[in-house]
Amino acid sequence: MLNAILSSLSHPEEEIRETASRADATLRKLLQDSQDAQFEMHTLLHALSGHLGSQDVPTLVASLHWVHMLLRKSAPRVMQLSQQIWPALFGCIKNASGEVVRLDIEALARMAPNQLHFTPLIEHLLQLFKDERALLEDRGALIVRQLCELLDPRNVFETLAGGLQHEDDLEFASQMVQTLNLILLTSQEAMELRMMLKQPADGAAFFQTIYPAWSHNPVSLLSLCLLTQAFEHAAELVVQFAQFEMTLPFLVQIDKLVQLIESPIFTHVRLKLLEPEQHPSLIKALCGILMLLPQAPAFHTLKHRLASVPEIGLLRLQLQQGKGRIVEAASSGATQIDFKALIRTYQAVQDKHQKSMLRLHQSRRTNAS
Repeated sequence: MLNAILSSLSHPEEEIRETASRADATLRKLLQDSQDAQFEMHTLLHALSGHLGSQDVPTLVASLHWVHMLLRKSAPRVMQLSQQIWPALFGCIKNASGEVVRLDIEALARMAPNQLHFTPLIEHLLQLFKDERALLEDRGALIVRQLCELLDPRNVFETLAGGLQHEDDLEFASQMVQTLNLILLTSQEAMELRMMLKQPADGAAFFQTIYPAWSHNPVSLLSLCLLTQAFEHAAELVVQFAQFEMTLPFLVQIDKLVQLIESPIFTHVRLKLLEPEQHPSLIKALCGILMLLPQAPAFHTLKHRLASVPEIGLLRLQLQQGKGRIVEAASSGATQIDFKALIRTYQAVQDKHQKSMLRLHQSRRTNAS
């Protein structure tokens, strides 16, 4: 009956679709009110898995509503057979319908009640993004944001970062981190994470957890350090950027970072410029970014921002430099972080990227000859 009903929901004849819709609601209500022992979960999930591969949105939506109902009614039984339906649910993520994707992500989130089930879910998702780069570009941010809305956002980010930390496909790791960083900096779903990072005493552990993954994308890592007010480390990173060749994608990311610095997200950082003598490393980091930029609009935007730094503060900074008494205003929580170890982590990750690029260049040269 379920197979016939779900197929008929996408029938060309309106009368058949309406009849199938009424039958679907009745059958779902009947099963919802029944005892668990009165139906075979395996048989139901097998039928639903087949229809979750349909290209017809009405059939897909109804099938996902069935999955939701079964999870509400008997989540433990569904979870015992989760491997049976997971491939079909992950296939739905690629559907063009926003409603299908929303219902699908919600079903997957319901199937990750604890870390035991959550980690495999994230691993499947990362592999899907790795295999389907177009999906990552078109839907990646939406999918991660929905997961953060339905689940603990810190757990989502830390588990994703853990999966990316030792990723062999370095280009994918960099692209994925760039997507995650934009979500972290701008999305409503990640607001509590931003607030935590702005208070280093609270965000130190989270900062250190995601740092190795963020090392795959230097500009994302720099923006994370600015958000966290780790200005000395940010200045050191900018100097490290000179160790590798500037590419066009890198400069485009720097350009976007300048735009973000001018946004409300970094208001707390811009206000630190009122006291340059207290935050000389911030001045150094921003001046370093300025030197990396070509003389395009982003260059002039940042130059004008730095020109607005109070002259009296710069004078005090010069006097302190002359007397050798510069004291950086340390943010609470900074002493909990071993920045020397972190910079070694960054260097090791970037060394892998450089070697990968060199091998690629040598391979192309060999093929050309």
